[in-house]
Amino acid sequence: MNTLVITNFSGRLTRSAYGDINSGFAKYDSSYGYDPFTKPGRLTWLERPSVIGATLDFPLTMAKVRIQNAPSSVVAVYGYGPDNRLVRYNVNASGGSPDVDTGSILTAGISGATPEIGGRMQFFGSTERIWIGHDGNVLRIDFDGANANPSVVGAASITSGVPRPSVQFLDNLYFANGTNLIEIGSAGTVLSSAKLSPGFPVGTFIRDLDLTPDGNYVQITVSRINAISVFQEIDVHAMGSTDSFVFYWNGTDATYTTFRSYAGLGLTSNTSFSDLNYLAGSDLSGTALYQNSKRILTLPNVRPPSSEAMFSIGNMVGFMAPEYVSDIGQLHASLFMYGQYDNETPQGLYRLLQVQSSTVSVSNQTDVLKTPVCLPVSNLFYKTNTASVSGTGKMYFSTSEWIDGGSSDRGFIYKFRAVPGVLMTSVVGGVWESQNQMFSKKVKVPEVRLYTEPLVGGNQFRIELIGSNNGSIAGGNQTFTVGTDSVVSGSDYVWYNPVIAPTHTLGFRITNLGVANWTGIKLEADVAEAGK
Repeated sequence: MNTLVITNFSGRLTRSAYGDINSGFAKYDSSYGYDPFTKPGRLTWLERPSVIGATLDFPLTMAKVRIQNAPSSVVAVYGYGPDNRLVRYNVNASGGSPDVDTGSILTAGISGATPEIGGRMQFFGSTERIWIGHDGNVLRIDFDGANANPSVVGAASITSGVPRPSVQFLDNLYFANGTNLIEIGSAGTVLSSAKLSPGFPVGTFIRDLDLTPDGNYVQITVSRINAISVFQEIDVHAMGSTDSFVFYWNGTDATYTTFRSYAGLGLTSNTSFSDLNYLAGSDLSGTALYQNSKRILTLPNVRPPSSEAMFSIGNMVGFMAPEYVSDIGQLHASLFMYGQYDNETPQGLYRLLQVQSSTVSVSNQTDVLKTPVCLPVSNLFYKTNTASVSGTGKMYFSTSEWIDGGSSDRGFIYKFRAVPGVLMTSVVGGVWESQNQMFSKKVKVPEVRLYTEPLVGGNQFRIELIGSNNGSIAGGNQTFTVGTDSVVSGSDYVWYNPVIAPTHTLGFRITNLGVANWTGIKLEADVAEAGK
């Protein structure tokens, strides 16, 4: 008899189902919701996201963080959505709670300024104001919601029905205008509605604007696919196998300086930070992530992320997008991170969340259609001379959800504390699944043991043995609940005796089922030969 031992729960995702059971890899199809960063190598869980702003019942298509100094110093998030209302969320309270997360509507609906296709918000100008790219034009508005001008650019000069991303460069503000750029000076004057001559190829659309990592060029992501409304279920544009380009412009020449082409790839978003640059889009295999010209990730069941749902934290790129979950036939909102968090964690892909629709109707297959926005909003921070937290590592994201089998749709705004801590109130019902170990002969498993940090009330989890069909082996599962099944609060060890048919391959799936967090340290399984 031998003993398989798992002590590496680092959990970077792999599409390879078979390998070393203690490799630290987790299966791509099933794994999500565990915390790979707080306790490196251990198995613990992230906090469940929660809906905020119940009165703001629409998806945000753009949002931006601002340090708000008046009337009090707080972190605020300004957002704008398809109901044409500017909103502000107070992320924290001045000198108080880190988790206020209350929203207020600053404007009534602004006629002719609908951002269903997608745009971007900027804080800009010698007199700082909010600038918003929407489907039909550019909106300028004060931070209190006053003095709204929904059509900054003349009607004859604007291309309607296209994405409106933006970027600030060399003291000017630039918005996408189909195949060209709108230029706005610091005084708030439109300097040009077609800055580049020539512009980009006919039949293309600017999908994203950013700066190169060195800050010397505007990086312009251009594709032959246009965007569609956040409320539409089918994106026929993303289905087409088409070409995309990334153009680079130095801000002074009459037109772009150089470009890269991407054949068969419909690019939708880009982000640059530090010395890194990432692009995302759709191709024959689903969604692909590129680092410059090198493809580094394939995400088969994921829709390509919008430009406002792609971001960076430290050394990592993050993005959120709908993902098809085949087991239940629904689209969920999945949050991914790629890169190396720090030197104590391995580089790789991690799925932090897989969020089901907030109004789930199993019979009607309720889905998350779009995730227009995902952004970090605050950092972990402690007050001086106290033990209390004044800031949490927190993110906001918005969804457009298909309700009641498509009879209606609705938007939601969520908060998610990506760094669990003392304020953690709920826990994700996540899954960690190892690769499958191969054997030269079939084996049986007389005993399974899981060692943990001391368990508490509210802990519940299930251990499953996984076989050659990548599904649970009959007789190989056991659920543990603190307070029952002889598991008492303070226990740091559980075990059971599976009764399974012999198998030539073996993996483990651990599912969190409780309402309180717990930490796994080591998993052991005795294996004995059981035939050819």
